[in-house]
Amino acid sequence: MTRLHMLDTDISSYIIKRRSHAIEAKLSEIPPSYVCISAVTRAELLYGLKLLPPGHRLHVAVRRFLRNVRTLPWDAEAADYYADICHQLVSSGQPIGELDMMIAAHSLSAGAALVTNNTRHYSRIEAPLTLVNWAEAPAVAPEEQTKAPEDHSEPISPEGDQEPPESASGDVPSAVETPRRRE
Repeated sequence: MTRLHMLDTDISSYIIKRRSHAIEAKLSEIPPSYVCISAVTRAELLYGLKLLPPGHRLHVAVRRFLRNVRTLPWDAEAADYYADICHQLVSSGQPIGELDMMIAAHSLSAGAALVTNNTRHYSRIEAPLTLVNWAEAPAVAPEEQTKAPEDHSEPISPEGDQEPPESASGDVPSAVETPRRRE
């Protein structure tokens, strides 16, 4: 059985901008009904559009992506997970961004693997969060891996994780162009 995959904002951005053939290849392997984003990621993407001029090419690409990838609504269970994650990270002096904590909580409440290129800071979360990094080379990381709590002491670089190389096209890959029912 295929597991639900929640795309983080950074991976969504890579898909929208076609920045990584490896990410597009992984996305094409997952049935569309098993791919989603959090309402928080949707908000981040739409806010990003507000910062761009109206005629910017990303307006079309982001709107196409949002039409074709299911957005899960934020709910009470996600809020409960968020409270636990926020308390754990702030109490330990290792906070990450508020929106990232909300996305992680949403992934946990949905029972989804979180697809992200920000595994370093998400690995600080003690909850059994399954992290998947489609931007890493297959020889370096397995397709899916549940992070271990002992990874909390790993230093964080100020730039975050490395971005995959940018591709020439700005269109959304065909793997996400199949319309899906919105819930």
